[in-house]
Amino acid sequence: MVTFEWRGTDRDGVIVGYEYTLYGRSAGEWSPVASAATDPGETSVLFGPIAGLHRFEVWSIDDAGAHDTTPATSTFTCNPELAGSKLRIGTNVFGVLTFRGPVWNSDSNTPIPIFAGERLSFEWIATAEDYGGEVLGYRHAYDDTSVWPAWSIYDHRFDVVPEPGQHSLYVSAIDNANEVTRGRVYFDVVEANLDQYILVVDDYDKWEHQESWGTDDARTEFWEPSQHMVSGEPQPPHVDALRGASTVIWYCDQDWGGSPDNSMLAKLFNDAQYNALAGYMRVGGNLVLCGYKVLEQILRGPYPIQLAETDTMPEQVFVRDFLHIGYAENSGSSSNKSSPWAYGYCFYGAEPTDEELFTPMYVDSVGPAGFPDPGKWPMYADSRPAFTRSGLPIVEKLEVFQGSALEIMTMKSYLNMNYEGRTCGVLYLSGENHGNVCYLGFPLYYLQADHVQPVMDKILVLFGEERL
Repeated sequence: MVTFEWRGTDRDGVIVGYEYTLYGRSAGEWSPVASAATDPGETSVLFGPIAGLHRFEVWSIDDAGAHDTTPATSTFTCNPELAGSKLRIGTNVFGVLTFRGPVWNSDSNTPIPIFAGERLSFEWIATAEDYGGEVLGYRHAYDDTSVWPAWSIYDHRFDVVPEPGQHSLYVSAIDNANEVTRGRVYFDVVEANLDQYILVVDDYDKWEHQESWGTDDARTEFWEPSQHMVSGEPQPPHVDALRGASTVIWYCDQDWGGSPDNSMLAKLFNDAQYNALAGYMRVGGNLVLCGYKVLEQILRGPYPIQLAETDTMPEQVFVRDFLHIGYAENSGSSSNKSSPWAYGYCFYGAEPTDEELFTPMYVDSVGPAGFPDPGKWPMYADSRPAFTRSGLPIVEKLEVFQGSALEIMTMKSYLNMNYEGRTCGVLYLSGENHGNVCYLGFPLYYLQADHVQPVMDKILVLFGEERL
């Protein structure tokens, strides 16, 4: 259905009416479909439902009887499968889904895996304004479509905690021409056992193959995004990979920065139809998360980051309620060698707040043979000893949200007192084997392996993991 509106003016007279013609294209020829003359106040017309290629022409007539010799023209194509209002279904876990026409897209016939226990809330609204129509009612069905309720303009919401298995929510909207738009949200509810393995996610940097980024051939890869491609794009872990994990260790090694080549973590929080990691946390999964600019990748916002009780966006809720972080700022990555006291590469290592619980971890900037043999982080390992153990850039200074977690690690800074002794690691223990979280605002990869191992072992023990 298509609505046209127009307005005419005359420099030396008065518009006394309009005429229009609608043409249809068939067998290579234009043929008139509808024509009419209107009064000066009639400046709109609605056509439809119509199908195929059409051309609409309208011209004015003045008080001297002169017809406009240059009619206003619009050529367009109508697709009957898209007839009807535009229906938007918003959900708390799937985002906003859009439908138009009596047949939904074929993608809606593939179920979206989600975790059992999710509380789903659906709200919908439709509009017919773009073709001058009016939505008169809605109706919905959950799984059973043998009986439909009556059309109602007040039918806008449905809430459910679905049982394991496949389910569908069907929503329809009808307009004043009896055109119906139909939508389907199809999902597969999967139970999580959380007891089969520890999943390590190597959320790599796209430049990591370059030697200057410290590529380590011995690096263990359990979930390598490039080994899980869909339509040529690397993918983050899905529900089936996460459902058996007692703990997920997620190392994120790439800036968000608005790049289309962003990390898998950024994709999950910004592009995914269902955020499997957030779902994993809601069902009580354990998480160790660390890397570069991780909070910026989740929140898509620059530092400093400040969260409040009133924040309701899913990514804000994840950082505040699951990571237990209320504030963060980032040390940046400046490289002013002439002013080392303001040097951005300030992170020399992480030191524990409780030395009986954890041990220190320091940057691996020299190799086994000592200076000048470079380690995993070779930057500035040059002839000036003052810079041979310069620290890492882009490290987060953290504050827990309202004391809801433990501050377990503080920064050992390289000549930058703005970050010396500030919290860079937090730990939340639920009191059970599940639902525990450790967040580290720095990458583990560039630290000395023999320093990292005992800290990670201790974290996993606190999470209830056992060494076989």
